[in-house]
Amino acid sequence: MTKNTFCYLPFITLDRAKWKDIHNPSPCPEFLTNHNHRSLQEWIHSDELKKVRGQLLNNERPTQCRRCWEVEDKGHISLRMESAIDKSDVIESFVRKHDTLKISEIKMRSGASCNLACRMCVPQASNQVDNVWKAIGREGDPQGEYDLEMEMYIRTNIEDIKYITVLGGEPFNHKKIINLLRWIVDSGHSGKIKLNIYTNGMLMNDKMFDLLQKFKMSNITFSLEAHGDANDYVRQKSEWNTIEKNMMTSVEKGLAVQVQSTLSVLNICRIHVLEDWCKSKGIHFKQPIPLITPAELAAGNLPHQLNDHVDKRYKKYLRNTSHPDMYNFIRQMDDYWNTDIRKVMPEWNKVM
Repeated sequence: MTKNTFCYLPFITLDRAKWKDIHNPSPCPEFLTNHNHRSLQEWIHSDELKKVRGQLLNNERPTQCRRCWEVEDKGHISLRMESAIDKSDVIESFVRKHDTLKISEIKMRSGASCNLACRMCVPQASNQVDNVWKAIGREGDPQGEYDLEMEMYIRTNIEDIKYITVLGGEPFNHKKIINLLRWIVDSGHSGKIKLNIYTNGMLMNDKMFDLLQKFKMSNITFSLEAHGDANDYVRQKSEWNTIEKNMMTSVEKGLAVQVQSTLSVLNICRIHVLEDWCKSKGIHFKQPIPLITPAELAAGNLPHQLNDHVDKRYKKYLRNTSHPDMYNFIRQMDDYWNTDIRKVMPEWNKVM
């Protein structure tokens, strides 16, 4: 059991970047609650949040944080521990001394507006994927909406905010996000804000680069699945040459650049090539996130005949528990886009 239970997230963070409970604010994606907080202000001043903060300071384990405790008890790194790397000690010391702290970290989604139709994505995150799923007769949850309440919170409390994370859809495909960033710059507060934006890298331009450079720091996380044509196959409508150009321009402009992938059957045989390419360019490659939904494409479903094509760094994800509908889903996508996975990734000739 971890001796110190402190976590800074419930003290400074408003997180509504997750999909399954987007209307209920929380400190992080792992936070579990049975309460229904109807507004951001209601959550900030709620008895639940006050109790959680008190428990964390008293070395107790709030039940709302049980996912982290379960991970830590197994000897693994939890989100709480990962978050503690940069500012947890400073915040804990401040809270114990002053018994006060304001929300300064915002995590929000820009809605489902997107320019791509990634094969491993879901309708909640992309209106383009929603169109594809409807065309092939597949049901999905409703598209995510732009978080207007979070925008208004940012505008009203801009003097206190130091960190903003924006996920999509595709943030640069949404005019409201662009307008919000411009407003922050015009307000004179961008110089104290660290901005983190997740993007597919297709829509960046000179005006956008100039805007991003006006923040204290802009961390651009490029969501990529593979290198070259394999990425364009998985992320339908993407163009690797455009993405590579925008990544290199981001580096040249002094922006912090990293790559995040979703690990699936579609890229587990190729993900090591992307990782090695990133290292050759001096770009940080984050640990890929294993795909959960759509379940047919989870990395563990890779047919055993393809195991030899998986780099040793990713062997631990192999389960060879092939989903019965995996092949059908891949074929449906290929039929829709008039593509063939075997032409882009010849190893699939063994099983398709």
